[in-house]
Amino acid sequence: MGIDEAKPRHYLVGGGIASLAAAVFLIRDATVSGERISIFEQLDRFGGSLDAAGDAIVGYAVRGARMFEEHFTCTFDLLGSIPSLDLPNGSLKDDILAFNCAVRGQSNCRLVRGGKKADVSSLGLGPRGILDLCRLLLCSERSLQDQKISSCFQRAFFDTNFWLMWSTMFSFQPWHSATEMRRYLKRFIHLFPGIRTDRGHPADPIQSARLAHRSNF
Repeated sequence: MGIDEAKPRHYLVGGGIASLAAAVFLIRDATVSGERISIFEQLDRFGGSLDAAGDAIVGYAVRGARMFEEHFTCTFDLLGSIPSLDLPNGSLKDDILAFNCAVRGQSNCRLVRGGKKADVSSLGLGPRGILDLCRLLLCSERSLQDQKISSCFQRAFFDTNFWLMWSTMFSFQPWHSATEMRRYLKRFIHLFPGIRTDRGHPADPIQSARLAHRSNF
């Protein structure tokens, strides 16, 4: 049977996760035929910043990653409706959760100094650094206005292990928005207990929640 031209077509620009998710929702929730969906991508592969390439010989590379957490309800609802290529009768959600349980993420080297593994047993935050972090968390966005991160901390803060790990994890620079820094602190403060080994994301969401209650600097 040919395509019914009386029905609308849907065009999505970019082959990243937003367009791919939109296509799934169109098919699943709006009963749109896949033949009526077109995705335009200038690269030779889909995935956007989360694309992945490589093999066991040359190695694998992915430009971006996402830490899954137990409250990613919409994401897991989406992945739960897509069949897995590896798990019989399983979904992508099942595949991802099984992998996270089997392969526990842990970094044995979070920082390098002088070509050697750096000691990150301490985050390097003194009383003033802790106080400034708490102040930023508790203040209102209105009070921050157009302030930079550098205006909220003393110079020594930017030499701490905490800043080096936090800024590289979330791509912050001292001249970036203090408001954005505050939002990320409030959103990801539960990652503090595992920031030294990059184990803050939930292969085990329940354990992550327990750790968050015991978080300290």
